[in-house]
Amino acid sequence: MKYQERIKRRLIAYIVYSLIGIGMLAAGIVVDREMMLTLGIAFFAMGILRIVQYARLLKNPTALEEREIAVTDERNLLLSQKAKSLAFSWFVFFAGIASIVCFAMNEIIIGQTIAFSMCAAVFLYWIIYLFLQKRE
Repeated sequence: MKYQERIKRRLIAYIVYSLIGIGMLAAGIVVDREMMLTLGIAFFAMGILRIVQYARLLKNPTALEEREIAVTDERNLLLSQKAKSLAFSWFVFFAGIASIVCFAMNEIIIGQTIAFSMCAAVFLYWIIYLFLQKRE
């Protein structure tokens, strides 16, 4: 079952995330950095929750089959693509507005950061679009 192998690989990835979280947590405690401590807790919690979720899924063949059908269903795939497309469009629109507002408020660094993030997202979109266009 191909989907089961995919879940097993994800399980391994989340074990790695949990270990990264433990490392960041320890480093945050040692160097007394609140941000690293917070990120460590977040990585560890996300990893543990996903490990539990995927372990349960692998133990229940019926639930695994239902999940595979839900993930590969064409309607769900179409809805996912639409949601991603709208999220990208909204990001570009609101990032443009936020960048203009920041420049107007003389927050140049923040405005540039937002503008460069928007440009990077659009550039990445073009690269992926060209790649997919040539592939198909």
